[in-house]
Formats: sequence, structure tokens, C-alpha cells
Amino acid sequence: RVSGFITAINFKPGSQVKKGDVLFVIDARPYQAEANRAEAAAGSARAKAELAKLEVNRAEKLLGDKAIAQREYDERASNQKQLDADARASQAQYEAAKLNLTYTRVVSPIDGRVSKAEITLGNLVDASAVLTSVVSLDKIYASFDGDEDTYLRVGAAAHKGDPAIVKIGLANEAGFPHEGKLEFVDN
Repeated sequence: RVSGFITAINFKPGSQVKKGDVLFVIDARPYQAEANRAEAAAGSARAKAELAKLEVNRAEKLLGDKAIAQREYDERASNQKQLDADARASQAQYEAAKLNLTYTRVVSPIDGRVSKAEITLGNLVDASAVLTSVVSLDKIYASFDGDEDTYLRVGAAAHKGDPAIVKIGLANEAGFPHEGKLEFVDN
């Protein structure tokens, strides 16, 4: 989701990985620096908003004593609202920078078997780069073309949501030793 140089590859092609395992590490230094800058800006904006709030509280007392004009109070109140909004925007930028920093650690989204690294150590990647793939070992999906007779027997039940048992076999197996459930029938 972020661009940068690949600094680590933490798996062997074909190995099993768990959900959350770190597969790749992208150079985090620019993202850490941006997070630090955004955190400082958010702190500064919060301090300005807090000062503006104090000034509005003082202005309320002065307005009650008729020591300042309504216009001056309104300006301070408006300034306080603007600085409060700026503080929230700065905080949002900080949260986005922290999120981008987490994306420098590319983790496995599922338990499964990882393929080979499509991008090697030291290469520059962007957010559109495919780094590798992970396939689940828990459920295996098979697609097949059926004849008209099978469609007529199974299709109506599958469209209603009724389960249909399917038996399959691999090329090197005798018969159909694996049993599965028909998930859906395409048009």
C-alpha cells in the first residue's frame, strides 16, 4: 500500500505462513519521519486551539463586564472554532501517517502457503506492485464445467441454496476420493 525499497524478505518460497506473519519489510524511514512531523504538527495545532479556548473564556467574562465589544468576542470565538478544526485535521494527518508506517510491514492476510517473491531485496516498489501470493490450505476450491444433465439435476437445488455433495479426484488418484460441497452454479 506504500512505495519504497524492499529491505527484508522474511519467507522461503513455498513455505507455510500464518496470518499476520511479516513477509516483506519496506524502508520505513521516510514514513517514520512523516509520522513524527505530523505528530508535532498535531501537537502544535492542539496547543493553539487550547490557547484560543482560554482566550474565548476570558473574552466571555470581559463581554459580561462590557469591557470588550461583541465584535471582538465573536472574532475570538470564530478563531477558536477554526483552530479547533485545524487541530482535528492535523490529528487526522497524523493518524494517516501512522497508518502508512504500518504498511511498511507487509503481512500475510491469511494462513496458507506463500509463493515466490515477485520483487527481490533492494528493489523499489509502489502500491500497485504484486509482491507474492498466499493461498489457503484450509479450503480448496475447484471449478469445473458440467454437462446439461448435471446442470438440470443440480442447478435448481444449488440456486435454492440446498447443499449438493460433489466428489472429485486428482489426475494421479483412482476414483473420486475427495468429497466437497457445491458452493454455487454459475449462469
